[in-house]
Formats: sequence, structure tokens, C-alpha cells
Amino acid sequence: MVFGLFMAIMDVQIITSSLTQIQGGLSASPDEISWVQTSYLIADVVMVPLSGTLSRLLSTRVLFVSAT
Repeated sequence: MVFGLFMAIMDVQIITSSLTQIQGGLSASPDEISWVQTSYLIADVVMVPLSGTLSRLLSTRVLFVSAT
């Protein structure tokens, strides 16, 4: 469980630190790239409680195996 939490936090940090490269690759304005970051964070915020619920309904092992 700690490894999963660590990976989730690291995932958000990687995206945040890579925004300038993503912006250059997409030729996006700062306003457009903020929408990319916002939509990514919204998806992350939705999935965290959903994964907790699925972990309770299924087992944690089944959840991690099905995610890979």
C-alpha cells in the first residue's frame, strides 16, 4: 500500500515538473497547458477514492494485479 501511495505522489510530481516540455511539444499557450494539468489532477482526484473503494470490495492483490 505504501508503494502505491508513493507511486501516485511521484506520478503527480513528474507531470508537474514536465509541464514546460509538454507545453513545448504541444505548442500550447500557458492557459492551455494549465487545462492539461487541471484535467490530469481531476482524474487523479477521482481515481484515488475509487481505488480505495475497489480495494475494499475486491482484495488489494486483485486490484494491483488487474491494474498491471
